[in-house]
Amino acid sequence: WTLGDTVTAPTTPVTMDFRITLDSALESRAARNARIIRLRFGLEDGVEHTYTQIAQKVGLSPQRVCNVVNQELRYLKDARALRAFKDGFEYS
Repeated sequence: WTLGDTVTAPTTPVTMDFRITLDSALESRAARNARIIRLRFGLEDGVEHTYTQIAQKVGLSPQRVCNVVNQELRYLKDARALRAFKDGFEYS
């Protein structure tokens, strides 16, 4: 299971709730970082983008984009808004 699998899964009540919760959690993050996460996992346009594609869009190096993704995923795993989902989804 990955975050991308969940947010791009066929629409079900669980995935819709997860997407809403994820969007809410991203609103509290820096706009650039939130956009990077949305691009990486296809939340912005339905297409999962590579680090290189994202880097070109936001003006960072692919390595920095990777660092931002890892940083934000750590935050999201610990975010209070997503705690309810930890019991139902396996995070690795």
